[in-house]
Amino acid sequence: MARFRSKVLRVRLQYLVYLAILTVVVINGYRFVGLRLNQEAIETMSWALANKVVVIDPGHGGYDPGKIGVAGTKEKDLNLAIAKKLARVMGNAGALVVLTRETDKDLVTPGEGTMKKRDLDNRLRVVQDVKADIYLGIQANAFGTRWTGAQTFYNIKNEEGRKLAVSIQNEIKRQLRNTDRKALKISDENSYMLRNLLHLPAAIVEVGFISNAAEEKLLNDPDYQQKMALAIYGGVVKYLNGE
Repeated sequence: MARFRSKVLRVRLQYLVYLAILTVVVINGYRFVGLRLNQEAIETMSWALANKVVVIDPGHGGYDPGKIGVAGTKEKDLNLAIAKKLARVMGNAGALVVLTRETDKDLVTPGEGTMKKRDLDNRLRVVQDVKADIYLGIQANAFGTRWTGAQTFYNIKNEEGRKLAVSIQNEIKRQLRNTDRKALKISDENSYMLRNLLHLPAAIVEVGFISNAAEEKLLNDPDYQQKMALAIYGGVVKYLNGE
């Protein structure tokens, strides 16, 4: 009898293991199909990007490394890597993409004011000179070792900026599935760029926390950088389609 019960127990355990495996396969399959359908929907709507002038602004550069990650990652390098991938994706969709910088350089020119202000003023000049339809700042966050997740910011006075930021943040959440953060409003004092770009949809995407060791490693992965770029792109496309 004991041997019979032991056999029944083994059968039940095997059944539960098979059931657990099947559940994982079904859930992952559902997620894959959902993401694939979402991506196909984005591609179908990508016509809205055609001939739109999009300025992508990888923060920092040159003399200014930005924040430094726990393993030594320089924010300026990370920003540029993701910005270039995003530019490629948007360009392939028909957008006219302008990067404020394409190499490790700053935009400081001789003049009055601090180096940082001159750098930011020249980034603004790029936006104005090309008559941008959309502005996207690419940055990385650093604040304590336990925080994670990308977050998109908009100026409190810019309604179109808010819509753009919310759409991008929602798509990051949908595609990357590693944050529950929401788009955040910021005041004039907290972003020189956004307070001077109230006339067009403008948002800054903080792609993650390089002060968190695991997320810093993830953000240095080219595949993850591409996924981030695709999520930002998807958010812009959905914004332009009124979603």
